[in-house]
Amino acid sequence: MVRRWLEETSMKVLQVVMPGMEGIYVPDGGVNLQTAASIAYLIMRDFQRGWTYDHDCSKIPMTFGLAVQRLRYLIPLATKHYGEAEAEKVRELVDYILEYGELPPWVSPRIEYVKRPVAIPISVEA
Repeated sequence: MVRRWLEETSMKVLQVVMPGMEGIYVPDGGVNLQTAASIAYLIMRDFQRGWTYDHDCSKIPMTFGLAVQRLRYLIPLATKHYGEAEAEKVRELVDYILEYGELPPWVSPRIEYVKRPVAIPISVEA
């Protein structure tokens, strides 16, 4: 079932994900169904383009296994932030995505754009 997602639905992901989307984020507040849908949207975007970022902000390949791992990790996060009832809804979302390769029609991701660049102070020691 999961392998079918990779083989049959790569074109569906193209329909959902717009190319060139950088400078976007998912508003904070814990992982509930809407936040999980938003994060899943970005995971699918990264999988389609073939790369993502790791914890050190280094560009790494976004493999099928990493995409599945990140999608499944949304379930324990939902349990931690909102409890078992919300985690069950997120589990249904993840199962749908893994089976069909797209977001279900019953969720609405919330993605926001960074309005202006944020200056990050960097110190250089000689």
